[in-house]
Amino acid sequence: MNPFLILNVPLDATDDQVRKAYQTALQSCPPEGDPVRFQAVQEAWSQLRDERSRWKARLLPPPPATDGPMDALIALARLPGQRRPLGLPAFRQWLQACSAPPEKPAASSSAGAQQKSKPKNKRRR
Repeated sequence: MNPFLILNVPLDATDDQVRKAYQTALQSCPPEGDPVRFQAVQEAWSQLRDERSRWKARLLPPPPATDGPMDALIALARLPGQRRPLGLPAFRQWLQACSAPPEKPAASSSAGAQQKSKPKNKRRR
């Protein structure tokens, strides 16, 4: 799994940002409460604890442990504290919204006044 996603830090995070994210993650998932999540946080910390290891994680990511992108999406959605995938009706609605043509912006009255005041270039014959 991507250590940046596990600790919820940006790719260009500083040492302080990574340390604070690690401490926050440890508080939210103690080893007694969720040992799997705790292990994932520990592995992410070991990959991101200093600048050199962060560059290594960015440039040489581990091979994916899933079969494809959909499996990775499902695994990400199943992490504690993360959102669940949309249901089928909501997913269809989202796809329809994405495929709909963009709406044209409404013309304001001030824009129309500006266009009228501009002189039109007429061709001279």
